[in-house]
Amino acid sequence: MQFDNRAIGRTIRNLRRKKGISQDVLSGLAGIARTHLTMIENGDKQANFETLWKLANALDMRPSELVAFIEHEIEQCSNSWEYVKIAAADSKKSQPLVHPVIRHTLHMHGSL
Repeated sequence: MQFDNRAIGRTIRNLRRKKGISQDVLSGLAGIARTHLTMIENGDKQANFETLWKLANALDMRPSELVAFIEHEIEQCSNSWEYVKIAAADSKKSQPLVHPVIRHTLHMHGSL
């Protein structure tokens, strides 16, 4: 499993939204700046373990639970990415099944 800042950010954003709280509230509960939280949620900043610990507590969960949610998100994305690559490979053999933008993205990542 590969480390993925964006998956961490998506996970934290999804958990925050499920709780119905704003970035201002979560960052306040966690004791971090709202701009820091925004950068984490956008995948632009890597959260250290202390920050993840604070965010987990602010979300009323154990840090291990937050890590489990993050791992699940990474696995889902990895599986989705594999599906797209398989579909793209299959489309070479028959009718084009993959949108040109996706095909271009795959090509840029060296998957085609």
